[in-house]
Amino acid sequence: MALNIIIRLVIAAAAILLLDQLGFWVWLIAHPFWNFNGALIGIAIGAGISLLGWLFFKNRPIGNATALGLSVLAVLISYGITFYGKSGFAASFGEDRMSGMFWYYGYLALTASSFVAAFAFTKLFLPIKR
Repeated sequence: MALNIIIRLVIAAAAILLLDQLGFWVWLIAHPFWNFNGALIGIAIGAGISLLGWLFFKNRPIGNATALGLSVLAVLISYGITFYGKSGFAASFGEDRMSGMFWYYGYLALTASSFVAAFAFTKLFLPIKR
């Protein structure tokens, strides 16, 4: 059972890093200066959230679709926050610090929630045996 969790964590981390190396995060929303560090921080936060969620829900009946749906909702919300921050920061020519903070922390939330979504998605292919 622990090996299955480790495999799912490695697959989710590899997916986030692959998207970073392909330039997806920069193309989508990230600043080129902090895209790799943001992806690493997002992986660490997402792994912690995934493990806490697994520990909390391991003996409770929650469907795979519910976990995947909530994580995709978190991805969409964090993308909206990141886009709002990026637009405001660019429109102010770098003067609006609050929008810059929304952009940076929204990107960290986007990578973390993407990790959680990838972790939940791998549950469909690698079910945890109890």
